[in-house]
Amino acid sequence: MTHRIAVILLTVVLAGCEKPTAEQRAPIDIDLPEPESAGAKLVMSKCIGCHVPPRPDMHTRSEWPGIVHRMQNYRVVKGYGGLLEPEFKRVIEYLQNHAKPD
Repeated sequence: MTHRIAVILLTVVLAGCEKPTAEQRAPIDIDLPEPESAGAKLVMSKCIGCHVPPRPDMHTRSEWPGIVHRMQNYRVVKGYGGLLEPEFKRVIEYLQNHAKPD
């Protein structure tokens, strides 16, 4: 019985995680450091599927790797696919370079 309830809850939660269409996405106006850098462009393009792209100074340098790893898992679960290894490294590097001090 408990297993059945868990399956139903998971189904309901995942049903709400559909990819938004281009028309459903609101324009994002966030002021990232070095907006023309490859790191900023990756953060803007890869994070927007699930949430507003994060400001790098929201977390410390040491916090970012774990956060990006967790978000990588969410991307896979939601059907967006994981970041490629070079993208993953570049996102972490960008966020760490502009993070708040530890």
